[in-house]
Amino acid sequence: MKISIDKLGSVFNNFLDAASIENILNRCCEEGERASLLEMSGKLVPGDHLYITYGILTHHGLYSGDGKVIHYKKGKDKGIIEVPIQEFAEDAPSRGFISKKIYIRKHETRKFSREESIERARSRVGEAGWNLLVNNCEHFIEWCINGKFGPEETETPQPVRQQSSTATLREKFNYIINDEYLREKLFTAASLANLKSKTRGGKVFWDDICESSGWRLQQNKLTGHCRIIDPQNVRRLWGAEKIIVKTLNELYEDEILKEEK
Repeated sequence: MKISIDKLGSVFNNFLDAASIENILNRCCEEGERASLLEMSGKLVPGDHLYITYGILTHHGLYSGDGKVIHYKKGKDKGIIEVPIQEFAEDAPSRGFISKKIYIRKHETRKFSREESIERARSRVGEAGWNLLVNNCEHFIEWCINGKFGPEETETPQPVRQQSSTATLREKFNYIINDEYLREKLFTAASLANLKSKTRGGKVFWDDICESSGWRLQQNKLTGHCRIIDPQNVRRLWGAEKIIVKTLNELYEDEILKEEK
């Protein structure tokens, strides 16, 4: 129970900090810089904790070097992804003066080095379990830097995969779903249900997470579970979000490793 309270407390404190009049004025007048200017300024160091604002809310990412940021995106294409810093700066619903500026959050102490923080961030690329209260973008960055608020608090920790791909969930889905062999391998995964069933396409209770060649990975708006439907709207696979994403990640990583050998 303590873990949940700590996570909720971090959300509340983040809200208070973002809503502070002093911090709002600082963000408007002094601290932040546009993505292109910040990238060229020489201020950025790999492993930096970055954040942007929209309204009185904030969105967080980890600078991984070479003009890239790893962050936990929410919304239709939600998931942990590594993107150009300009794309990270635009990942906010508002497009006002404040929201396009990027800020660097200083950490006086770090449990993990900058290099280790980046490795930890990349080890979770493709995860798609964003949740405002218990698994949000700031929780993810705190896990990368200080080991707090991570998935190991509720389940067995997994070792960091040093060679984890930086491909997005959409790219992995596209790669697998358009290869007949890999697609059938996905559908026969022992941990997933694959009983075929005709659907109406999910226009009311489902969000499209990924789409490729008429195939769609969808998430139920009420329960959060996911399914894959074919171009004829036939359900080919369904299950818990984290299990489907994990299966897609593992299948993709296995194929990439085979190609590299």
